[in-house]
Amino acid sequence: MTLRIFIFLSFMFFAVFWLTSVLKLPIDGFLAALLISGLLITTLFAHYRHIGRQRSRGLTQSALRHLSVWKVFLPSETYHQLRLQILVEADSHDQALQELEHAAQKNLLHIAFLKGFRAELERRRGNFKRAKVCLKEGIEETPPGLLLAGLYAQLIRLYIHHLPSQKHWREAELLLDEADGLVDTHIHALLLKAVRGEYLYVMEDYAGAAELLRESLDELLADHPPPPGAKVSFFSQLSHFLQGLFAQLTYSQQDEHQNPFYAELCHTLGKVYLALGERDNALLFLHCGLSLCQQPFIRQPLEETLQHAKG
Repeated sequence: MTLRIFIFLSFMFFAVFWLTSVLKLPIDGFLAALLISGLLITTLFAHYRHIGRQRSRGLTQSALRHLSVWKVFLPSETYHQLRLQILVEADSHDQALQELEHAAQKNLLHIAFLKGFRAELERRRGNFKRAKVCLKEGIEETPPGLLLAGLYAQLIRLYIHHLPSQKHWREAELLLDEADGLVDTHIHALLLKAVRGEYLYVMEDYAGAAELLRESLDELLADHPPPPGAKVSFFSQLSHFLQGLFAQLTYSQQDEHQNPFYAELCHTLGKVYLALGERDNALLFLHCGLSLCQQPFIRQPLEETLQHAKG
């Protein structure tokens, strides 16, 4: 929660408390203020996650309209990060490029974000070599830390999925080892673990890839509902329903803004299971990926793999 949100909620708390006292309403002012504050917190969290759902569905304009509400709550850099992420994932490449150039001119974002977004934009346009150049430039200008680890992960995944070669795979292995030493939180360690699983997939170590990807995704998606087709008991369904309800009321790990990335990881795991001959598991995670993200760039290759799996 940012300082701006805290100030806004504090103002609303004291405003409600003052209003109940002035109007002499038949309700305790403190309890009324506490109730209103709780409802506002719930509404803010739910709205933030709603933006993530719109983004994952490819509803760019709707996501941007809802995001504009957060301009008064979020720090400028965070707001522009989210806005650029949505634009980069949309079909409006020209608008995304224009805003990236504006952010660079106005120094709105760290160089790591600028180069990372530009690389992702080029990747989605099919310009993989340009994406590599952008990431290399970002890596050279970013000091050791979490942002550098993120650029490493982007470059590794670019090599794995779009620029396969023995040279790139050797570099990817070295970058993975370096990135491991730069992360200091459990969630980022899980994400790197999943990327290492993708690396093992291209190395044809399918058993190792399945283990790392499955362990990571099971934890990353623990708060999400079961994927379509999953066989779960009534009590498991009830548990997921209650977890989802709690997630709507709080900021949990179930963050829909990460769904596009999770969907790509599910796609890779689906291909791993196909390579292992485990068709049911492959179908499960391919359907899971489709349920997480409907952006055309991610949905189309998922659907192609799914059709191949159904054979």
